Amino acid sequence: MPAPVFATGDVPSADQVNKWFVNVTFARKTATESVSGSTALQDDDHLFVTVDASTVYELTAVLRYDGDAAGDLQIGWTVPAGATLDYWGSGLTVTGANYSDDQNGAFDLTTSVVAFGAIGVGTTCTVRLGGLLVTAGTAGTVRLRWAQRTAFATATRLFTNSFVSLRRVG
Repeated sequence: MPAPVFATGDVPSADQVNKWFVNVTFARKTATESVSGSTALQDDDHLFVTVDASTVYELTAVLRYDGDAAGDLQIGWTVPAGATLDYWGSGLTVTGANYSDDQNGAFDLTTSVVAFGAIGVGTTCTVRLGGLLVTAGTAGTVRLRWAQRTAFATATRLFTNSFVSLRRVG
């Protein structure tokens, strides 16, 4: 559905205002979550949103985390059937030793997982993600999935106030 174009004197309906000017779907982590000793992606407890069918969304996400450099962080997504997600990420490389060792990359749903580095427990790292989600004929849920890149006894933690935001753009 294309965005509406209003002429002088037009009064948008409540549905038009809600869909085009208010409709930002947002999820925020309200508690820190941890994974240790596992590389199996798990559904995040908080970072998921419901999306409409046949719609285009702009994705923004910020993930705050820590963990041992031997464990790191890997992420993936689940989306409704037929949807595409092309996105980019900027964060610490898996071999990084400090904040100057960052990576930028372009990804899509065919990329099974994307890995980012951790520096150590107590040192917060940040990943910023952006992209475009295009849903097909199926509405549903977009959910962040994550785990350690390498199974390690010390937990990798995804912190409170990490977030995912989808803004309807088409």
